[in-house]
Amino acid sequence: MANDPAILKRIKSRVVLPALLAFFCWSAIAQSFIFTPEVKLHFGELVITSNASKSSTTIKRNGATTSSGHIFIINQGTPGEYTISDAAPFVALNLSIDVPVDSSAPFPGTEQLRLSAVDMPSQVIPDSTGSVTFRIGATIETSGNGGTYLNPGTYPFIIKLDITY
Repeated sequence: MANDPAILKRIKSRVVLPALLAFFCWSAIAQSFIFTPEVKLHFGELVITSNASKSSTTIKRNGATTSSGHIFIINQGTPGEYTISDAAPFVALNLSIDVPVDSSAPFPGTEQLRLSAVDMPSQVIPDSTGSVTFRIGATIETSGNGGTYLNPGTYPFIIKLDITY
């Protein structure tokens, strides 16, 4: 029922939500590596029909998407894919992101979206060349307080990814 084309045709407001993730890498040991975003996490094109209660959408690192409440997926997004290279071979790297993180859209008088959870490995191990590629998915949610979102709008997030040895 939530993806019924007849319902989606009547929805006039549209919110475009790419998560433009800027990552800052930090290590407890003075070891250098290169962090490369291969594909940035992007939530696709979504419609928020009401902000009277919290709604959310999730894109998992395997690409599966779900939405609940008053968020409808118009065009599916993609999980992020990132590569760490020039790291020490076979040395475990621990990954973490502190959540929640609010979007930083510069739209006065509108609500921000909240990145409330991430789906990523907690640890990766570079191969013999010192490289490893991994994916990140996440969940975003509305405020649920009745406020408005820009229509259409892009809501970027700045996320701190901690990488430790």
